[in-house]
Amino acid sequence: MAEILVVEDNSAVRLAYRLLLKTAGHSVTEAVNGDDAIAKLEQAPFDLVITDLWMPGTDGFQVIAEAKRHRPETPVLAVTGGVLGTAAQDPARRATRAGADAVIEKPMLGEGMLSAVNALIGDAERRPAAIPAA
Repeated sequence: MAEILVVEDNSAVRLAYRLLLKTAGHSVTEAVNGDDAIAKLEQAPFDLVITDLWMPGTDGFQVIAEAKRHRPETPVLAVTGGVLGTAAQDPARRATRAGADAVIEKPMLGEGMLSAVNALIGDAERRPAAIPAA
């Protein structure tokens, strides 16, 4: 199915995402933090990037921006444990401004996560392929 990069600093959450996505037939590459994610984005293309927003060091907002810089057509799903829509620093707004295609709140597993993943992958499949640089 899809090649998915999962960016999450919490190992238990990363494991849960990996099991859920692999059970659904996806291939999963894991990044333990933002710097690790950016290095992986430079090495290979992905069909979807799922990133936590709040990580020490390079945060998810930076990961989103870098993912879009490398391959603007790649959908990005931002995941946050922060409360959505409650303040001027609304993480959903910030993530969307950084380039996220969708934002969901933790904990989101099972059908909710798979629905978001499938919607984004379906959107990506309908997008035109990137034009190679000359």
